[in-house]
Amino acid sequence: MVSTKETGWYALGYTYMVTAPQAGYAVDVLLGGQLIEKVEIEIGNTVSIFVWSVVAKEHALVRRTFGFGFARVPLGLGESEDFLVATNATVE
Repeated sequence: MVSTKETGWYALGYTYMVTAPQAGYAVDVLLGGQLIEKVEIEIGNTVSIFVWSVVAKEHALVRRTFGFGFARVPLGLGESEDFLVATNATVE
């Protein structure tokens, strides 16, 4: 197990890293459906995968747990959009 001295991660910082993408996911599930209804499924899928891919690379730029958690919010947003698009595509 990696110690907190090596990583600089503590319990509060870890909660930021875990809670942030879940909060982004929850918000986008509530609001993302409206966005998908306004654009076509193909466009929504392309945009959500693009956002998710760009933000995944963003993790290399952060050094602190708060920044890592902040970088993970758009991951939750992109992931929930992918789920909404996939569900909508399956229904159609």
